[in-house]
Amino acid sequence: MEKLRFLYTQGGFVLDRQEGEFSKEVMTWIKRFNDDRYQALYDLGFKEKPAWLDASGSFLYRLTDRFQKELTRQPDLELVREKLDIQPDDDMFQKR
Repeated sequence: MEKLRFLYTQGGFVLDRQEGEFSKEVMTWIKRFNDDRYQALYDLGFKEKPAWLDASGSFLYRLTDRFQKELTRQPDLELVREKLDIQPDDDMFQKR
């Protein structure tokens, strides 16, 4: 199975050039990442970690998963919405 590869850049991350044959599901995600990579990553965090992510994609998945867990722990989320500022700390990234 071909895996999606990502490159980290000074401005964030991008999909690496993709070669090979991909399933319809993966092709949909490729399009989503090309259209809006941050929204695609956010949405991906609500799904079970897919097997088609390489090591760099798995790191991004873990990052968005932790972010969403921290986000949902905020008791005042409904009140502050866009003004919420989540600052990562060391234990946020510890394996759980």
